[in-house]
Amino acid sequence: MNDKQEINWEIIETYQDLERIIPNIPFHFRTSDYELALVTPSYRYNAVYIVTRVCDDLTPESCFPNEDFDTYTHYYKEKHGLIIENLQQSMLEVKPIPIKINYIKPRYNK
Repeated sequence: MNDKQEINWEIIETYQDLERIIPNIPFHFRTSDYELALVTPSYRYNAVYIVTRVCDDLTPESCFPNEDFDTYTHYYKEKHGLIIENLQQSMLEVKPIPIKINYIKPRYNK
């Protein structure tokens, strides 16, 4: 959308496809890959988030924001069965894109 809340057709014509980047194993975090990127976690079916900030001040070993888990590493292991290998990588601040307004993924007829 442009400043007038109209569809910016020039942008749409420029970006016909969105490139899906699958992280390599072993995973090497690069800030430039995630700035304003769309991310889809493997542990959340059909969820899409936009990265609002790469948090250089937080790592997986940082304290979790509530008392249920000690660190983000602990949270991901307990909640999703995931083991974070790069404990020095930056964390991402994201905002969900609600399914009702998510025009990024194709819709299928039922």
